[in-house]
Amino acid sequence: MSAAGNDSCIGVDDHPPMPVNISANDCLRTCDLAYGAYLFSGLVVVLVAVISILPVGSNMAGGVGFLLLIPLSVMGLLMISIALWKTVVLANQPVLWGLALLSLLFVIEAVTEFGPPALYNAVTVFYSLVAVLLPLNWFVIVRKKYQSQQ
Repeated sequence: MSAAGNDSCIGVDDHPPMPVNISANDCLRTCDLAYGAYLFSGLVVVLVAVISILPVGSNMAGGVGFLLLIPLSVMGLLMISIALWKTVVLANQPVLWGLALLSLLFVIEAVTEFGPPALYNAVTVFYSLVAVLLPLNWFVIVRKKYQSQQ
């Protein structure tokens, strides 16, 4: 947070003021929720991709899809919507905005399956890597740096 008070979030001082006046702890919790939601959705995409390439019988595939993959996919979409809301409304970080744009691209590509299968696979792999690695970077490195500066 800048020396001027509650005018930015998590050490990003060259960006516009926050839309609401929140404390540093609330800002940290907001970023934690946004990054956590992106991390969850990225892990769901990784899990779905791994399960879809594993060889299973037709009975097992139906059960796994119905009991595991469909609920996880719905929760992943819910988490993406929560992360997008936290990014747009409260968070002021370029990394979160990048994750938001990438999430929108992924959801659009997953729903429409626009283009060749190679594009669908590339977007899925890229999203899963970025949506897992950037939030892990936040929780392991960046958040600790921010807390040590307070």
